[in-house]
Amino acid sequence: MQLPAKKTPLSKRQIPTLLGLGILIVSLVAGVLLFGEGTGVFAPRATPQTTPKNVKVTNVTDKSFTVSFYTDEATNGFVKYGTTENSLKNQVNDDRDQLSGSVGSYQLHHITVRGLTPATTYYYVLGTASSSRFDNNGAPFSVKTGPVLSGAPPLNKTVYGTVVTEAGAPAEGSIVYVLSTAMAEMSSLVKSSGSWAVSLSSARTSDGSNWAALTDDTTLNIIIQGVDPSKASIFSTTVAEAQPVPEVTLGHIPAPKTAEEVAQEATTQEETSTATGGGLDDLLTQLGDEAESSALEEEATTSSVLNLATVSETEKPVVTSEPVIQGVAAPGVTVTVEVHSDGNIAEAVVADQDGNFTLDIAALSKQLDSGEHTVTYSYTDPDTGEQVSRTQSFLVADASGQLAQAGTETTSFGSGSPFPVPSPAPTPTPTPTAQSTESAIISTDSGVYQSGSVENTIALMVGGVFFIAAGAWSWWLAKEVKES
Repeated sequence: MQLPAKKTPLSKRQIPTLLGLGILIVSLVAGVLLFGEGTGVFAPRATPQTTPKNVKVTNVTDKSFTVSFYTDEATNGFVKYGTTENSLKNQVNDDRDQLSGSVGSYQLHHITVRGLTPATTYYYVLGTASSSRFDNNGAPFSVKTGPVLSGAPPLNKTVYGTVVTEAGAPAEGSIVYVLSTAMAEMSSLVKSSGSWAVSLSSARTSDGSNWAALTDDTTLNIIIQGVDPSKASIFSTTVAEAQPVPEVTLGHIPAPKTAEEVAQEATTQEETSTATGGGLDDLLTQLGDEAESSALEEEATTSSVLNLATVSETEKPVVTSEPVIQGVAAPGVTVTVEVHSDGNIAEAVVADQDGNFTLDIAALSKQLDSGEHTVTYSYTDPDTGEQVSRTQSFLVADASGQLAQAGTETTSFGSGSPFPVPSPAPTPTPTPTAQSTESAIISTDSGVYQSGSVENTIALMVGGVFFIAAGAWSWWLAKEVKES
């Protein structure tokens, strides 16, 4: 006689299952605490090495402003901003990243926010790889854009020069600050060639309410801050003597011009003005880079066509505000053309059977502001599958034929001091504090992203494997109990 199978009490069958569910719940809670954004043990933390220091606002206009700061080690930097304190949804990266389309690591950060509304207060926080919210002691920083000024700006004058390290190499990545009692503060990055330029054509008064009244005799205080905080050059000069500033070696002040050099410059300018009616001399002065003189002498007139196939990457051709951009790629490929300006232009065009492509800015109902811009075109080579890309700088003249230097068309009536300077010195802003450790995915206008921390990714993978194993173990226990 077969005895009926002994049934396992319901309570005994449920205990292992409940135990497994309990382990899963505990694991999920632990995952949130360990890996959760902003609060987790393994979440990115603000470190002293990547915390912004010496925050400074410069180049404030009716539609833009620049934030610069320093970090002890090289890292990416960005600004999150908006018109309300609790809604900082817009993000912009370093000026160099905006031009290159990729995210870089720097110690001196120079970030320009563009496309803003005049006479409007904007709130912003700073971000680096370790945190996306460095603020002003618990509250966002704020800056108010200037009003739209009536009347024509003063005749353009550009102060410019070159900076080298003590080893004689270009001091790329340094920042030049230009201060004066007659105008609001301005700044510019030192380029890879060591050159820098600050256009005074849009200089405003300290409160931004009017154009600055500058003459050749106006005194300028110039601070050139190197990537190494201990390397800085601080000196005073006049507008006339800063066209150009004699070459500066970081940590030293430039030698004053001799009487012979001043006389020679005056003679050269007079001869050039006589030969060209003054027009070319104005253009050369505004460019702020003597290396570009030869290119302008060959092409003193403004062109309506920017042919990328006929200019070298070191040239900066002068074009109208609605240029026709031409280039050469592989036949039949789709070419992405991006013009980096206040409002970036990105269009896809198809190269013809000869590989020629064209982008007509006027046909897009767009217009470029006067100053320096860059255009990048890229496509995939159909033969090799490799990405081909080229970036070219060019200058846009305004209706009068005058130029403004890119990245320096703005003025400053913000506050803050980047590094200790002699009197007169601007009022420093408080050092930002990290109020949140939320992680961020850094993006650029071109859609290039920077990945997160490798350590965090590994930790998340380990946690995921643990959760899967715990779930499988719970299922196995439940199955065994059911079969018994």
